[in-house]
Amino acid sequence: MASRGIIMERKNKDGNHTAIIKEDNFSKSLLQAAKNGNFRKIKALIEQGGCLDCQDENGNTPLILASTTGQEEIVSALLKNGADPWIRNKEEQNAMDVAKDNFHYTLMKSLHSAMNTKIWFHPDELQPAAGNAYMTP
Repeated sequence: MASRGIIMERKNKDGNHTAIIKEDNFSKSLLQAAKNGNFRKIKALIEQGGCLDCQDENGNTPLILASTTGQEEIVSALLKNGADPWIRNKEEQNAMDVAKDNFHYTLMKSLHSAMNTKIWFHPDELQPAAGNAYMTP
């Protein structure tokens, strides 16, 4: 059985929770599968058990990596199995931030439910519009 690593917790400058997990084979496999969009591998790793909040050298979790590329099936599986959507990477972005930056609005709904927060969009992100007002879809 693969090592799971050592979990350490810290808070960043804004007081947000960040989990740091020592790199191990499970973590490397999980991060690589999320980055490559390999749902079958993610599913197998989840079934093995272990922490889903490992981070790569940039602080990205599997959830952040899957959210960046719009991998809805992987994001859903990670969230259903306890992945933390609040963890931020070294650029202070969480899964919701990267999904929004990459225009994965359907994915944002899943993250929104998991985070239980209100999602705000700038009109320029949805359609060409004048003004600086914020609106919800």
